[in-house]
Amino acid sequence: MTIRSWRQPAARTLWPGALLLLCGACAPPDNDYFPTTPGYEWVYDISKTVLHSNEPVQQKSIVRNLKAQTIGTQRYYPKIYANGEKRYFARTSEGMVYYSPAAPDPTLVLGYPLQPGTRWRAPSRLYLFELPEKPGQGRARAQQPLMLDYTIIGMEDVALALAGRFTDCLRVEAVGFLDLPERLELGIRSIKVEQTQWFAPGVGLVKMTRKEYAPPDLYPSSYTQTLATFTRH
Repeated sequence: MTIRSWRQPAARTLWPGALLLLCGACAPPDNDYFPTTPGYEWVYDISKTVLHSNEPVQQKSIVRNLKAQTIGTQRYYPKIYANGEKRYFARTSEGMVYYSPAAPDPTLVLGYPLQPGTRWRAPSRLYLFELPEKPGQGRARAQQPLMLDYTIIGMEDVALALAGRFTDCLRVEAVGFLDLPERLELGIRSIKVEQTQWFAPGVGLVKMTRKEYAPPDLYPSSYTQTLATFTRH
């Protein structure tokens, strides 16, 4: 595989209360939209509203970069999560990809070239949506595969997160549908997913919103993930 390079805009990001710790002996700042420097750590606050809950569900997510590994000719950039799970990412000619033991092919998470109009398609899953109870059968999750169509919309967005105000953000929007002909008696023909992500240069993902619902607007559920702290260990 070949690795495509690109020019990044100068970072003009401010995040009060979230310190990026650098020193003379440390590696230089990683100005990528998907930083892979070992030791970087992100803490996110997550708020979810779902069908069966009367109040938003509050959660946290913690992720840290580990040391890169080379296997054969491919360079991998692992991340470890608070629950101990490790995920492996790599840069390819197509973009930044994620390798999952459960999937035969890598999943593209950020497509190249990094410019407005770039599009790609990747598998996903429902985060939130639960079908309402079907008479005599109770509640069940939709099992059909979900594909999302991603588009880079812009590269000059401002994103507001708990960690501060981030400029020159790359904004990626995604949309996908699941057809559910077996649920027509509940007024559900399909489930629609709408997602937006903001990536700041030198920081990575700073905010993500997602909505899952049955069109036109039945049984809506929503998800907001916002960066709380970004540090270097």
